[in-house]
Amino acid sequence: MRLVRYPPNDVAPWWQNPFSPWFDLSLGSFVDEGGPPGRAWLPAVDIHEEDNQILIQADLPDLDPNEVSLQVNDGVLSLKGERRQKEERQGDRYSRRERRYGVFSREFRLPETVDAEGISADYDKGVVRIRLPKREVSKPRQIQVKASNN
Repeated sequence: MRLVRYPPNDVAPWWQNPFSPWFDLSLGSFVDEGGPPGRAWLPAVDIHEEDNQILIQADLPDLDPNEVSLQVNDGVLSLKGERRQKEERQGDRYSRRERRYGVFSREFRLPETVDAEGISADYDKGVVRIRLPKREVSKPRQIQVKASNN
């Protein structure tokens, strides 16, 4: 028998819930990069775990890295910032505008294995790379039980 894993948000196929595609379209503009400008947007991120660190890469094109805020508070890493829309000049015409502008905020709960004091970040070519070093995990050790001389 073959096991098939279903994602929790996609348990019922579209024919069992005919309104699902309409619902997804209406909420899609709040969770992805597409759609008209001016609405809330979230930068896309990749999270990659290595032996000694966790790496988060966030796509923040056309952003000034000085306007990106990274903060750790109570085990939560917050990435915040704002992509500002350039002023339109008189006579500008657009056939299509899909880029999102405005304030964004992403939060990530840190696992206990992360050393919050050692977190570092850099910005290069529109990508913020956040390095979360892992703590040294104490290795189990064998304890010798000695017989008493009583």
